[in-house]
Amino acid sequence: MKHSVLKKVSAPLRATLIIGALFLADCAGTPASSKEDALNHLNRGKAYYWEVKYNEAIQELDKAIAIDKTLIEAYVWRGYTYIEKGDYNRAIEEFTAANRLDLNDSSIITAWGIGYAYKGDYDRAIATFTAALHTNLNDAEAFHWRGLIYTYKADYNRAIADFTDALSIDPNDAASLTARGFAYLKQALYDRAIADFTAALHSNSTYYPIRIPQYFYADTLHWRGIAYGYNGDYDRAIADFTAILSTDPNNIEVLHWRGIAYLRKDDYNRAIADFATTLRIDPNDAFILEELDDALTRRGFAYLDKRAYDLSIAIFTAALRLNQNNANALGGLVFALTSRGFVYLNDKKDYNRALTDFNDALHINPNDTHALTGLAGTFISRGNAYHANGNYDRAIADFTDALRINPNDANAKNNLEITRRQRGY
Repeated sequence: MKHSVLKKVSAPLRATLIIGALFLADCAGTPASSKEDALNHLNRGKAYYWEVKYNEAIQELDKAIAIDKTLIEAYVWRGYTYIEKGDYNRAIEEFTAANRLDLNDSSIITAWGIGYAYKGDYDRAIATFTAALHTNLNDAEAFHWRGLIYTYKADYNRAIADFTDALSIDPNDAASLTARGFAYLKQALYDRAIADFTAALHSNSTYYPIRIPQYFYADTLHWRGIAYGYNGDYDRAIADFTAILSTDPNNIEVLHWRGIAYLRKDDYNRAIADFATTLRIDPNDAFILEELDDALTRRGFAYLDKRAYDLSIAIFTAALRLNQNNANALGGLVFALTSRGFVYLNDKKDYNRALTDFNDALHINPNDTHALTGLAGTFISRGNAYHANGNYDRAIADFTDALRINPNDANAKNNLEITRRQRGY
């Protein structure tokens, strides 16, 4: 995974974690008209928040609090807006102010912990979520968020326990189902991960699509696809990845994973197409270059198995253009050249092309025994052909070259001696 689960899971949760849980404080002493004005500004601030107009949201929330300094919900929404702006210290100040107005509301304490989580103060975030749970053991959000932090810290057993507690309170919570599935995925418990991701995708949670918008849904598909892939179910993995790419065709990470799934199915053409698309988007991605190189090499060997030597050589050569140090591609190219050389030698009697292939193979690996054997054999065979045509000088030269490669070759010695006698030496 290239992204932290905290960022992937938590970003869309935003202020809706407290929708229906927070409340208007007792506004005793505030005129009714002023209370109404404060609520109007609060509602406008919330609307701006969802429109991703954070500066305007803060302006409206500032006005709400200026009118009614006891309006807890305005502090909390302003805190979440500061989170979206990346000002985590200001967000924590807002949650602290809300907490002063009501020390016993677990949802406010949870919001406070979320501020620490975004700031990266994970230990304090855990302590704050734990404090919220001491106040209210039925605070599913506190369990959920503490689980996220445990996941980020790679403490997957504790994370799973917290997500399970959150789901015991709200069994249809897609966010906790997805988060627990991710923790199972990290533990290589793929069947459990798939079950949770599937449940999340089919959840009738009231948080869809507000708390978990479309991109979160896509992330859940992505992770389920990865789990399917690790479980060896490549067709289902490809189906999930393809569903994401139907609406996000330039998603590099998903293209990469689908390419790997195709590669595992030996569908080299589709794998190469996905890796190539990824590289067109990001030409400098070294990891994808490596995957493409691997896919090309595998396709080269597939052609080699089918005795399609020309195609195999072309593919290995393409792989080596990506990475000249690819040992597998180098070995494959030597083998392909040598194999084609023997076809030219034995089947087609095309000695010149055979010599070219064997020499090319030996240029890559001077010690390749098959290429050496083939080269020596080609000199002998061509020498025999020259001898049969009465071209003794060329025959002698070829037999001599064969002995240079293998001084103990009995055929080369015998043929050289016969030809030399016939030549009058």
